Amino acid sequence: MEFKDLKFIAQGFIHATRNRTGLSDPEVEKLAAERYEVCLGCDILSDDKIRCDKAKGGCNCILSWKTRSDSVCPFNKWK
Repeated sequence: MEFKDLKFIAQGFIHATRNRTGLSDPEVEKLAAERYEVCLGCDILSDDKIRCDKAKGGCNCILSWKTRSDSVCPFNKWK
């Protein structure tokens, strides 16, 4: 795992935590909702709809964090 990956994971975790505590950034939440909507139509989405399923060739990221970070979809479905 590269440093940039850890940075994105931390960033997404912080934004998700802010959302849970009522301190979210509306722009971040809007973008996360749009990204997650794309994820819902993806074949690589885990059955529980929480991760990009590694067993199906995905990155295994927690989507509530990844969609709230500056990361990109590894399959170029959103940026």
